[in-house]
Amino acid sequence: MPTVVEWLPDSLLPLWEVSTQFPILQAAIVASVFYAFALVVRLVIFRSLVRLSAMTSSLVDDHILQHMRKPVFVTVMYFGLSLAVTTAQLPFGTQLIVKLLLSLIVVSWMLAVLRIS
Repeated sequence: MPTVVEWLPDSLLPLWEVSTQFPILQAAIVASVFYAFALVVRLVIFRSLVRLSAMTSSLVDDHILQHMRKPVFVTVMYFGLSLAVTTAQLPFGTQLIVKLLLSLIVVSWMLAVLRIS
C-alpha cells in the first residue's frame, strides 16, 4: 500500500511533516479528503454521464449508471480509508483492516455487476 507522502505534491509536504506527531490527525485528514473526493466524483462525473445517457433512446445505459454510482463511491472512499488506516500507524490490525476494506470494494463491484446483469 502506498503512503500518503508518495502522493502529495511537494508544496504540501511541509504541512504534512508538521502533523507527523499526530498520526490519527493525519488519518482523519486523509479520510476527509477522500470522502470529499468521492462525493465530487459521484456528483460531477455521474451528473455528466447521466446527461449524456439522456441523449440516447436506450435504457440500458441509464440502468448501468444507476447501479455504478455506489461501487464507484465505495471504491474511492474505502481506498481512502485504507490509506488512512495505514497512515494512522495502528499498533496492530492494520493489514487486516486494509484487506477487509479492499475486500469490501470487490464485493461492491460484484454486487453491482450482478444487479446490472
